[in-house]
Amino acid sequence: MGSGENSVTPIGPRHMHKKTHAPSYVKKMPILAFGHPILLRVSLGQAIDIQRGATLFGRSCIGCHDGGGNIIQPGATLFLKDLQRNEVDTEEEIFRVTYYGKGRMPGFGENCTPRGQCTFGARLQEEEIKLLAEFVKSQAEQGWPNIESNTD
Repeated sequence: MGSGENSVTPIGPRHMHKKTHAPSYVKKMPILAFGHPILLRVSLGQAIDIQRGATLFGRSCIGCHDGGGNIIQPGATLFLKDLQRNEVDTEEEIFRVTYYGKGRMPGFGENCTPRGQCTFGARLQEEEIKLLAEFVKSQAEQGWPNIESNTD
């Protein structure tokens, strides 16, 4: 990738977070997140993306960011207040930090550089990082609800 290494751009619909009236095909659908059912007003495609994002988060992020926190760097949580203060409060910025890393957080992108900033573990594809960014943004906007106690 050379000098254009920071040119990766997330792809996909940007309308997921806008408040609109739900079309007739949108229903409350049960979603499993971290093994616990929650009900969200989403379309089937969004439900699948939310589930995939939750699964990826559980596989790649929860070790440091359980419940939206940060066990390595307390001022860099995934709560909206910290994301805004650190200027990482858009899906694009969350994508960029997840792909290339920032500070103590390693990058997870397939083409992450420089190597010292990137994870030594499994790398993620761009689509996976896009789903993670959407999931993190959505959770942050909801205050990282305690999924275990969400009963309605």
